[in-house]
Amino acid sequence: MDHSHRPSTACPIAPQRFASRSLLVFVLLLASAIALSACQKGGTPALAADSEEKTKRKVLLENLERGEIIDALTVTATLKPNAQVAVLSLMTDRIIELNFEDGDEVVEGQVLARVRKDAMSKNQDQLKAQVEALDTQISAYSRELDRSRKLLEGHVVSQQSIDQLQTSYDAAVAQRRGLLAQRSQLQINLDNATVRAAMSGTIVNKRVELGDLATPSVPMATIMSLDPIKVEVKVPEERIGELRIGQEIRLRLDALPGEQVVGTIDRILPYINVDSHTNTVEILLPNPVDPQSGQRKLKPGMFAWATIIFGVRPNALLVPQQALLLDEELFANAKPGDNPRYAFVVDAQKRAHRRLVQIGVDLDDRYEVLSGLDETDQVIVRGHHGLEDGAEVVLSKDQSEASPPATTAGQDSKGSGPRDANPSPPSQEAGTTGQAPNGQEAGGTGQAPHRQEVGGTGQVPNRQKTPAADTAIPAVPSAAEATPPSN
Repeated sequence: MDHSHRPSTACPIAPQRFASRSLLVFVLLLASAIALSACQKGGTPALAADSEEKTKRKVLLENLERGEIIDALTVTATLKPNAQVAVLSLMTDRIIELNFEDGDEVVEGQVLARVRKDAMSKNQDQLKAQVEALDTQISAYSRELDRSRKLLEGHVVSQQSIDQLQTSYDAAVAQRRGLLAQRSQLQINLDNATVRAAMSGTIVNKRVELGDLATPSVPMATIMSLDPIKVEVKVPEERIGELRIGQEIRLRLDALPGEQVVGTIDRILPYINVDSHTNTVEILLPNPVDPQSGQRKLKPGMFAWATIIFGVRPNALLVPQQALLLDEELFANAKPGDNPRYAFVVDAQKRAHRRLVQIGVDLDDRYEVLSGLDETDQVIVRGHHGLEDGAEVVLSKDQSEASPPATTAGQDSKGSGPRDANPSPPSQEAGTTGQAPNGQEAGGTGQAPHRQEVGGTGQVPNRQKTPAADTAIPAVPSAAEATPPSN
């Protein structure tokens, strides 16, 4: 059979199969795309909510509380004698009698020493003889004048003779007065040969011995009045108006651990130190002799901590120290006497709001609130560095969950601060504080201007804590804590 002219059917079948496969693949891809799109649209709200929740700042809140505030200023001081005078000989000669030793108690007018006076005694005897001779001569002149005046009436003597006698008489009288003045001065010098105590007190710093040469330029010793004993303290000028004469002051001394000494303000000097802007206040402390030891407990040169209490507020509002922030602008614009800080509070909608707070006395971990916060406020104590005003937050119950911002700690929306710091405004005195670095939490080195805490931890004027060893800056958040959760 001849098959050479049979028509072929293989070629038309291949294109049909390829078209069917392409259509099937296209349908499958289209279905997958539609399904994927449907899945994405159905899961978008949950994923978006979860992502938004992760971007919110986790913060830790703490309540404000009420407590007792003792507004006090604690400063260092050194004990001094209430008064002191030098024991001096007003004439130069050998010491022939010495009646005191270091530590002796003396009374005013007591004879302490005698200086040799033999030469002056002889001079006094000579002057006495000269005065007696002049007295005889003056008496003779007086009798001669009386006789000459009678003879003048009979014209026996001339007026010139009487005038000459009168001149001689007047000269003798004047000479006698000069000798008497010399005798008085010599007697004073003789009295100065006896050295007496100028006031009652205690002999200190004895410098001479029997037989030494006494001179007016070298003191023999010093007399100190030690009961009462004196303390001088420097008080900031803005707080002087709160002091009064007779106010009680408590002191602690390193030499008397565990004891407190109570004194009273005796003087407030009527001028201000222009360099430190402080006023010197003198405090007197009773210092009797101990009958058992025979000594006084308080001695000049002892180091003391003086605490001046300005007032007690039993129901003051207190804010945690970690809640307080201070940025560069606030620090630069602070007025003398002000002590501003920032704090963040959270409302019912879980939004953070920045408040300007005026603080008062420093109590280590808390500060007194003068204005800016209410007792019902809850303040952020962790996670508030760089937080923007009005930002939504997530409340955390665990200290470790609260995290700082993703940006550098301490940066706000303006690019600088806020930082937890308690540096004082420019008007503060040199003390134990320093400016806290950006991003640090408020540490114990912060100061409020011109206030100090009580209990012996304060220092020169300003709401400070003393000694400086008590001040400690909490740890800066770690790198792990500084990174928010990733989406």
